Amino acid sequence: MSNRPPIRAARDLNETEIVDGLRGIPGVRVYLIDRPCDAIVGFQGSVYLMEFKSRTGRLTASQVAFHAEWYGMVHVVRTLEDALTVLGIKVSGG
Repeated sequence: MSNRPPIRAARDLNETEIVDGLRGIPGVRVYLIDRPCDAIVGFQGSVYLMEFKSRTGRLTASQVAFHAEWYGMVHVVRTLEDALTVLGIKVSGG
């Protein structure tokens, strides 16, 4: 059984690039979910909730409500570099 479900067409267009980039990093696990956010990401013993949005994408009303109610962080990620920053992985410039 694979832990890599196919990415649905209804998801943000940049999601495939972000998810594939994260999955290419040793030790990173990405599980796509539908609600209350897009993904659960595990790295070095920590768990991160991530909501993928395009550069101009906005949170829905239900997403805003979830972010306000949740006791932890939900990271809005627009690029692979954003996701790497959340995980504390340095992005090489150049």
